[in-house]
Amino acid sequence: MLFYIILLFILILLTNPFLVRRFNKSGYFIASLLLFSVAAFRFDIGWDYPSYYNMLDNVILAGLIRFEPLSLALSLLAIYLSWPFLFFILSSCIIYPLTFYSFRKLSVSPALSLIIYLGLFYLISCSIVRQALAISICLYAYKYLINNSFKKYFLCIVLASLFHYSAAISLIIYPIYRLGNVKLIIALTVSMLFFRSLLLLVLSNYGLYNDYLDNLNDIAGGGITRFFYWLLFLSFFLCIKSKRYDLEERRLLSIIIVGLMCPFVFGSSMGERLGYYFLLYYCYIIPLLLRNKVFYKRCGYIFIFSLYFLMTIYYTSNIPGQKSVYIPYRTIFNSENVNFRE
Repeated sequence: MLFYIILLFILILLTNPFLVRRFNKSGYFIASLLLFSVAAFRFDIGWDYPSYYNMLDNVILAGLIRFEPLSLALSLLAIYLSWPFLFFILSSCIIYPLTFYSFRKLSVSPALSLIIYLGLFYLISCSIVRQALAISICLYAYKYLINNSFKKYFLCIVLASLFHYSAAISLIIYPIYRLGNVKLIIALTVSMLFFRSLLLLVLSNYGLYNDYLDNLNDIAGGGITRFFYWLLFLSFFLCIKSKRYDLEERRLLSIIIVGLMCPFVFGSSMGERLGYYFLLYYCYIIPLLLRNKVFYKRCGYIFIFSLYFLMTIYYTSNIPGQKSVYIPYRTIFNSENVNFRE
């Protein structure tokens, strides 16, 4: 646990996310490089790490044939070189540089976006590797939402789908963003509950999340997390501003609302995974909402995300009957004998 506490302290020290108008480029770069290194050279960190490793090490074709084209290409390269660790390194070379570059170019406060990402998505990106690849591209695609360039946005989503097919759901973000009508989106997302069976049928027909669909009522996960996302959303109205949201803020709120409803429509685990494509916009809207707010409010949110990051590590490492997912932190450099946690 001490490793992650020190990591968090160093990141905050390097980026200084408390200030809006001052941006430490070199500090942000070093922080980004640090997070990349922690993820790229990790060993047995993340829920799905052993599954990916064993699949590549033993060349389990039944699992590999389910991979999307670009994810399969990364896997085959790792298999060809007989070094499964390469898959995680190459994936990290795409996920984290692209994510932090997107924040650098598209967020009003890249440092704050980095801390939000750390709290909400960084740890899970170490598990859902293929989807994390797709999510990083979708984060960058926000550029084309702003520029109203549907063709380029569409191409980004197609590219993301070649890493994980579920990224195709991000296509509906474009009309949601253009509408920017929060009340209408709320009405539409609530109506999704009445068409739940139809939506699940569509996913099944396209072969998406079949493992989840076949055991929809048996797979746990995401239950507590979804309520945190809701509390975070409600905090905007209670702690930041209750009205007078500008157009860009309304557009981002509309996108996030859809993500909040996904676990209720698709089930906790699968719904949370699909919801990431929408909830990742927390990384953009929170800095936007806090850009002109008093210092203590920014401090409050930074504290919340920092605490959530540490509590996630603590909680997932103390579940009775399950292995510790993140503690202790291990690297590929001290894993000569590949022994996964029990």
